[in-house]
Amino acid sequence: MSPKLEKLIDELRRDLLKVSNEHGMDSYEALLVSKKLDRLLNIYQNRILGKKPITKTAKG
Repeated sequence: MSPKLEKLIDELRRDLLKVSNEHGMDSYEALLVSKKLDRLLNIYQNRILGKKPITKTAKG
């Protein structure tokens, strides 16, 4: 795994822990963490599956 991808995964883990401990999953911070997760999953999709990353995320 590339150092950049490892850094993103570690950052996401820290953010998820912080949000869940401090604010719960209904907060604005949780939305930001979700967007980071979408970005990370798109990188994964591009690297592992050989597809272009998705640039738009579903609203919900």
